[in-house]
Amino acid sequence: SSSSSGSSAARWTPVLGSTTRDLVPSNESGLTVLPVFPLGDVAGYMPNSQQELSIFEPRYRKMYNDILASGSRRFAVVDVHPSGERLAEVGVVFYLTDLQDVSEQTGDEVKYICDHRVIGRVKIERVLNPSVWYTGTTYLRAETTPVEDDEESDFGGGGGTEEEKLAELESQEERQHACLKSIREVLAMHSEMLARSGSLLTSAERFFRDPQTGGQQVDGTWKLASAWSEYHELQVMEKEQNLDEDVNFAFMNRGSNFAREFDMTDEDIAYLEAAEDDDDEDDDDDVDDGLQDDFNLFESFTDDEDDVDMEGIDISELPAPLRKDVQKLQEQHDEDMESLLGTQSELVHALLRSTSARERLGLLEEAIALERRRLLAKKA
Repeated sequence: SSSSSGSSAARWTPVLGSTTRDLVPSNESGLTVLPVFPLGDVAGYMPNSQQELSIFEPRYRKMYNDILASGSRRFAVVDVHPSGERLAEVGVVFYLTDLQDVSEQTGDEVKYICDHRVIGRVKIERVLNPSVWYTGTTYLRAETTPVEDDEESDFGGGGGTEEEKLAELESQEERQHACLKSIREVLAMHSEMLARSGSLLTSAERFFRDPQTGGQQVDGTWKLASAWSEYHELQVMEKEQNLDEDVNFAFMNRGSNFAREFDMTDEDIAYLEAAEDDDDEDDDDDVDDGLQDDFNLFESFTDDEDDVDMEGIDISELPAPLRKDVQKLQEQHDEDMESLLGTQSELVHALLRSTSARERLGLLEEAIALERRRLLAKKA
């Protein structure tokens, strides 16, 4: 089977800033010019899924106006390189199914709430107006070609008899069901380790049902890929939550030393607490501003009623020992997140470039097996 790393490394367009010259569409057969909506994380945007976007930037307001006016209702959604200067070579196609103007309700902060179907995949052949990526004056446009499955690839590269094709389809169906079972088992292991509930309770029959026809999907690999992406999103949210919990523990662990680290005496604290309870503002005139600031910070870190939120912390204001603890936790978190996001990004890019259900099953089976081994090692 194909690997989810190494040979399947993500592929990117040339750097957008390498040319500021806009290009004229070539009008070659097989090329379609589409608006491009780059998004930083496309892990959940799999073909055959339903997606919602909130639109607020002027350039994308214009894009939606244009695709409505032209009647195409289509645009390409692609991943963005960490550098912010390149686009993924392959992305998905969003088809607009519903648009609501919510500018009045949001004070024009959000213009549209839009629903879409992901109807296919495209390869970005040429970005026609790369300069606007930096100016933001309008949206990107690109010449694209469709990325489609090679049906023969699912039958070993040859036509085969009808009996052989049927046997291959039955084998593929069995692998899809086994893959769903493996995802459930991984989610159960993950939930057990965290003492949390979480499972894919939907029956296989319901899971692989085609939302359009009501029948069973012959190719359920995109549905499996979406389920695996949801597990990935769960991991990302838990990493963020774990960071907040670890920082809170660091605060509590140093709680008995806070007064010393802030260079406050017991008399200082008692005086400031009394002053805080006194409604007479004139009594606070003699309080040193620096001491008052230290007390306010000290109190915010020792308040048992409120958990600490990393987003609300100015690390530079922390006492040196605590600052060192928090910086170490943040660095470890960033390293873990880079690894997690990188692994998932590699898999998503490989899935989107795939040309058969068999190839996608191989990628998913390997990714699930790796995660199972990781969880077992962690449990041990």
